[in-house]
Amino acid sequence: MSFKFFDKLSQDFSELLNDQKEYNVVIEIDKKRNKKSFTVHSVVLRYRSPYFDKELENIPTNKNHIKTIIKPNISAPLFEILLKYIYGGIVNIEDTDTKTIYELMINANELELKKLSGKLERYLIESKASWLRTYFYHVYHSIFNSNGFKCLKKFYNDIIVKYPNLIFESEDFTSLQETALISVLKRDDLNVEEIKIWDTYIYGGIVNIEDTDTKTIYELMINANELELKKLSGKLERYLIESKASWLRTYFYHVYHSIFNSNGFKCLKKFYNDIIVKYPNLIFESEDFTSLQETALISVLKRDDLNVEEIKIWDTLSNGELQNPTLPTNLKEWSYENFKALKITLQQSLPFIRYFHIPNEDIWEKVKPYEKILEKQI
Repeated sequence: MSFKFFDKLSQDFSELLNDQKEYNVVIEIDKKRNKKSFTVHSVVLRYRSPYFDKELENIPTNKNHIKTIIKPNISAPLFEILLKYIYGGIVNIEDTDTKTIYELMINANELELKKLSGKLERYLIESKASWLRTYFYHVYHSIFNSNGFKCLKKFYNDIIVKYPNLIFESEDFTSLQETALISVLKRDDLNVEEIKIWDTYIYGGIVNIEDTDTKTIYELMINANELELKKLSGKLERYLIESKASWLRTYFYHVYHSIFNSNGFKCLKKFYNDIIVKYPNLIFESEDFTSLQETALISVLKRDDLNVEEIKIWDTLSNGELQNPTLPTNLKEWSYENFKALKITLQQSLPFIRYFHIPNEDIWEKVKPYEKILEKQI
């Protein structure tokens, strides 16, 4: 049997907050006019808040062995509530207005007090949904600027898919974060015509990618293409080719796979195939070759300027272990069904090999053993 005295423990730690005998941290809160200092204990802060743990790691002590943390963007009354939670594990919001509870949640999230932030988030959704709708834009902007708030993000996106005019006809549309917009566009149940999304993009001037990282621009292009926003997708595609060619080469296989799974991206497909015809080893000697889409492979094999010997193409394609791991490694052990399986795998690609460019000795040694997978005219 165990006896638990959590109430007494909470009370003792709360009293420790008001005891200035052995403090070793000073936290300065709010701006100059309303500045207030709190004396606290590093050992409590470190174990209760990952944020303070990291902050204290990098702050030097003064001659009295005291560390000072400055947090000008949190009001003193709010921080006092947060400190009482850190020390005593209790927050009383019974007579607190909703705006203060919301700000408390935002600050708790910033200080990585996840349990408190999550509890306040659920409380707002369950008990203050009307307030959240009233201050839709203000809250929506704040939560998409921050990590966390998964439930609130879903709460707002559930509203938007039903009432998309909240953002697509709003004067504040242009100030909407791109991550927030993409999270809505990804929803299959978004109740708005695609042409309206496009019109909002164009007339709202939202396509500002000046400070946007390349990965996000690429994802925006993929999603725009999926939603058949052809002009936007095409504009982003050309931008990536003209301004981010180095990034496209770095993430060659990831992008190459994605675009050949999709309609469109004609310029990007040509961009990559132009690279491959010069440096065919990118695919013909890659471990990822077997995962390459057949349409992508055929688009390369069709090129007259492919800089690779035909026998190398044949070797790569006919390698039974690569194409079908279930095939015997010894060709002499192959059955009719084994040849048939390989033929089915390669039937779209084989016609594009230029067999008349393969030397006679290679035809005899490497191609003839696979005669059963070739069409009679070949």
